[in-house]
Amino acid sequence: MEFVHDWRKACERLYRIIGAKFSSNGFGRGVTAIITDIRCNGHITAEDSFERSVRLPAAIKGSKLAGAGTLRVPLISKVSESYLVVAEKQILPKAHNTSYLRKMKNKIAAIPANTTGFPLTDDSDEGSGGEDTRGSRGSYVAAVTAVAASLQGVDMIVGSQCVNAFCAVRPPGHHAGKELRAMNAISNGFCIFNAAACAAIYAVSPLSEGGRGLRRVVVIDFDVHHGNGEATIPCLHVLVNI
Repeated sequence: MEFVHDWRKACERLYRIIGAKFSSNGFGRGVTAIITDIRCNGHITAEDSFERSVRLPAAIKGSKLAGAGTLRVPLISKVSESYLVVAEKQILPKAHNTSYLRKMKNKIAAIPANTTGFPLTDDSDEGSGGEDTRGSRGSYVAAVTAVAASLQGVDMIVGSQCVNAFCAVRPPGHHAGKELRAMNAISNGFCIFNAAACAAIYAVSPLSEGGRGLRRVVVIDFDVHHGNGEATIPCLHVLVNI
């Protein structure tokens, strides 16, 4: 518990430093945006899964305790529909192979309406064909919405509406590569699409292609597991794992 407490404090300091260093009256104004969407909880995993629906309200609760819902920390509770279209039609095909996207969409669409915890990938921590990554009929929309939230966050930052954005979304994404099991991993790590990589792609894509036209980005992955999915998607200039 002491480690978790120290880690939280370190993350809080990092956000404050970013807010102070990169914010000004003309850019960001010290605002941190919180972006979430209830559609992300249409992704229903197994009851005993580490990655399940309770994580999202817990994240929002923590955000509110930190000031979400105020002028300096606005809480955006629904992603704009236009970003879902951009995510699905323009950005996801740049991050993942078309065959992978089609396979996941079709597999999820075939899940019976009332079925939850359905195996989406053939993976396991033991490498024996288990079922780590599970979902439900709403998993595809949830995963696209998670990507769309990251794109909206990029636009808000580049457009000077905030200096940084926290996307409280699920399913997670940093183990999702161009194809299943990035870098020959034995598990897809509860991930379907890679929202972080999609945000990076959107940020550096030319304006003529609907992107933001930035020259370069950096993805800092601070999970305890290596972001192998991000490492296999050719959109990053620098990848730092802490």
